[in-house]
Parts: sequence; C-alpha cells; structure tokens
Amino acid sequence: MFGLKVYTLLNGRIGRLKWWLSFTLLTIAFFIAAFPVSFMLFPAKRGSTAETVSISILIVLLAVYFGANFLIAIKRLHDTDNSGWWLLLLLVPYIGWLLLIYFLGFKKGTIGNNKFGDNSIQ
Repeated sequence: MFGLKVYTLLNGRIGRLKWWLSFTLLTIAFFIAAFPVSFMLFPAKRGSTAETVSISILIVLLAVYFGANFLIAIKRLHDTDNSGWWLLLLLVPYIGWLLLIYFLGFKKGTIGNNKFGDNSIQ
C-alpha cells in the first residue's frame, strides 16, 4: 500500500514510520523541484513570461505538496482512530499545531482493526 495509493486515496490507515517517510520524501522532492524554479524568478523581469511561468510552477508544486501531505495526514489520523476533521486543529495557532504533531508523528496507532480499516502494520 505504500505506492501511489498513499497519495491518492482517502480511506485506509498508515503507521507512524510510513507517515514520517512519506512526509520526509515529499518535502525533499518539493525542495528539489522548487529550488531551480525559484532561481528562474531572480533573473526574470517583472511582468515577463518567465516570471509568470515560474510563479505558476511554484503554485502547482505547492498544491501537489500540500495535497499529498493532507491525504497522508488523514490516513495517519485514521490510524489513531480519529477523523480527518482533526486537521482543522491547524487553524488553532501553536496548541493546535503541537497537538497535530503529536497525533501524526508520535501517537501510537490503534492495535488491530478500527472503524477506518485494517491494521496498518503488517
């Protein structure tokens, strides 16, 4: 299940290790892709086609990055037997973020099956 299904489906569960690996790999891939694009912005003149294309590429990269992280965060919350709606904690500064970091990265998943699917650790 660690293929593209992790980034494309909302149902299912993933464990802490898979979440950390996915988050880290997505972040590295984003910076590798965004680094050369951001350098295209420096020599570009304001209003030029190069600037427009660079900004458009960066917006698409950000959308893909946050979209994929959103999906794996929901699956990780499912593993802890919580709804994906818990991601709304991101709207609460500091305390909400810290709670989400705990739920996503450190809280042990439910042992056995839960209402969101089979056990994520095989």
